[in-house]
This record gives sequence, structure tokens and C-alpha cells, in this order.
Amino acid sequence: MTIDFENIEYLKFGNEKQQRAYKLLTDERILTVLKPYNPILVGTIPINIDIDTSDLDIICYWKNKQEFIDALTNSFGQLSQFRLWENKASNSVIANFELSDFNFEIFGQNIPTKQQVAYRHMLVKHKILKQKGEKFRQEIINLKLQGHKTEPAFGIALGLSGNAYEELLNYDVKTLEESIATAMDSNDVEIVPFLPYILQDFWEMGTSSEIVIDFVKKYCATVETRHATSLQVLDLGCGKGAVSVKLAATLKCKCYGIDGIAEFIETAKEKALEYGVDMLCRFEVGDIRKKIEGLGKFDVIILGAVGQVFGNYHTTLTTLSKHLAPEGIIIIDDAYIDDASTFQHPYILQRKELLQQIVHAGMELIDETTGGVADSAKEFEYLQKRCRELIVNFPEKASIFEYYIKNQVNEYDVLENKVICSTMVFTRMCIGDKLNITIKIDK
Repeated sequence: MTIDFENIEYLKFGNEKQQRAYKLLTDERILTVLKPYNPILVGTIPINIDIDTSDLDIICYWKNKQEFIDALTNSFGQLSQFRLWENKASNSVIANFELSDFNFEIFGQNIPTKQQVAYRHMLVKHKILKQKGEKFRQEIINLKLQGHKTEPAFGIALGLSGNAYEELLNYDVKTLEESIATAMDSNDVEIVPFLPYILQDFWEMGTSSEIVIDFVKKYCATVETRHATSLQVLDLGCGKGAVSVKLAATLKCKCYGIDGIAEFIETAKEKALEYGVDMLCRFEVGDIRKKIEGLGKFDVIILGAVGQVFGNYHTTLTTLSKHLAPEGIIIIDDAYIDDASTFQHPYILQRKELLQQIVHAGMELIDETTGGVADSAKEFEYLQKRCRELIVNFPEKASIFEYYIKNQVNEYDVLENKVICSTMVFTRMCIGDKLNITIKIDK
């Protein structure tokens, strides 16, 4: 459900505490009094992650500071525990008081309310909560009960490595459709329903199943001891299931693949049946960011050519490692920029930064295979052909397909000439290794 946080009507249909807050704010006309200052209720109560000590936080936009101070004093100065003070560092005015069974904090700045950090934080946190579900919400509440402030609690739960207050503002929370579009090298969600048609000529997309099979054979002890049938593989963003099906066919291991495109999953199931591994492979449609939260441990976790779905490498590896068996491996198909290169890309890191994030996540890069895109010219020929067919069938959407073709030209150029494509293998590192690698990177 989309919430208009500028109108507190949503509280009326919320939980018991939200309904009490709505009644109090309405009966006491709090927001009406503050209306000249464009008030917005922010904080934890609107997004249902409050605890007993949580305030009703209201932000305001003042143009005349003294006028705002006088308004707060005249309207609320008689209330219990009223206190008004200024924060010189943020050029803000803050008033605290108690009313009924709620503590209030009114925060005013000479910044429009929708541009203030508190409002922006709330929107990001609300989107994250919607994406990650009830289990994540309870984790945030539990962290707050342990004494963590809200933003640091999100930082811990999300595996953010830096200042949570700053990183949350830049946290990229995409919808499933946006994530799929980005993974398929587009920034237009309108392309998503047409991807099954555009990519109909491909079964194996992105990640090489042969490379993955070689890595699993090399690093999974169960394969060496001929007990591969006990191997549990999680294939995230599995596409049409080529990697999982070929893994299962070769090693007789059990594979669980998840992808956001239903047509891809149907193809994966058909291929599993064709290869005689339908009893070993399970495929499911879903958002991998949500699905992973309820999963157990796996010996191999594959994240193949889908980009930064979980966030940066620190966040991605922190998230995936929670579901990794003690001696397990994570295989990620991606790209990075050579440290000597001046090329920049919004979603691709330099190798040095990549290694730093890996270490900070408590992981180690133990192997990789690098190389460009095989048969890229032929791939592009197929993609362009299907897009041209769609332009004929849907002329009103021609610009979408033309833009996708143009994007693919740029993407193939980047992959072939400007970055290093790599299939990487990660495992957990011991404390001693972590210290040594940190020292090496810092130098």
C-alpha cells in the first residue's frame, strides 16, 4: 500500500498505537496549529517500528526562526515537560513536551520538510520494510530494544559498513521490476514484460554453467568424496535455469533456483524435465531479496550476472553468508574496473574497492575466472532482431525497444573494452587471514 505521509489519515487505519496517535493529533489540533510550517509526522510510529519510548516526531519548515520559536512557546509552552532549544550545528529549533501518553518532539529547520533528512530517511526505511517483510521489521524492533537508534539498527540489519545515517540516504531500494530491468541492462521498467520475447533465443544467460561446475568440483569436498548428492545449491536470479540444470545433471546435486520472471521459471522447469533432473531441481518465481530471508543453509550459493540486487558487495556478501554452510562457497558472476583504469560506472567497482568490501564482509576471494562475453556479436544480433520485431508489433512502444538496443550497444562495449568480466568464488575467512588481507589492502 502506498502511504501519503503528508496526510495522517493513514494512521486511522493502522495499529492500535497509530490510531491513538491519530486521535490525539486530531483532537488537540497539533498539525493544524503547525500548518503554517508544513508539518509532517516522521519517525518510527508512522512506519510501525516504534517501541515504548518512541516519540511522535513532527518536522517543520520555518522561514523566520523567531516567529517559529514564539509559535511553539505560545501553543505548547504550558504542556508537561515542555523544553525548547536550538541546535546551532544544524540551525534547527527543537521542542519537546508530553501530552496524554505520548512524548512529542517538534523539529524545525529553514529547509522544506520534504527535503529534510528525517523525512528522506523515513521514505527509504518504509521502502526497505515493504521490500524485506515482517521478519526484517521485527529484527529492527529487536535491535532498537537492545538500545540501538533506528538508523544504526537498519545499518546493522542491512550490513552497511559505513555511517548508517549517510548510507541510508543513498541506499538503492528498487522494486522487483526495477531490479529486473537493471539486471537486464536497462533503466526502463516498461521493457520487463517484453524480456521473455527479447531473450527467447537464449537458455544460458550471463553466467557460464561450465565455469560454475568446475568451481563446484574444485572447492566442494562432497564432490571429491563422491557424495555430491548431498550438495545443496541455491541459484539466485537463476534465469532459465541453465546453471542449476547442468549442475544437477553433472553432479546429481540438489538445486533451488529463484527468478523474478515467470516465463523464465517455466523454461527452467521444462529444461529440468528434458535433462531428467526434475527431481533434483526446484524452481520458483519470486523476489530473491525477500525469498532468501526464510531460507536455510546451502553449500553453494550462486548469484549470476544480476548486478547489485542486494546492494554493494559488503551488503551482498553479508546477506548471502547468513545462508552459507560452514565450508560453503559463494559464486558471483560480475565485473570490476582495473585499478589503473580511469573508467567509471555507477554499478561497477574498481578491483581495490571490491576487495576492501569483501574483507569488511568477513569473506575472501579465493578464485576467479576472467574473460569477455562469448559470442557477443551473435547475442546482439538476436537481441536486435527480436526488438525490431517488437517495434513492428507495438509501434507505439518503439522508443522503448530502440532505447534498449542502444543500451545493449553501450553495455557490450563496456563489457568487452572497459571492464574485467569475472566469475568469482568467495568463502569465509579466518580472523588471522582477515587481519593479513586488511593490512595488504591498506598498503
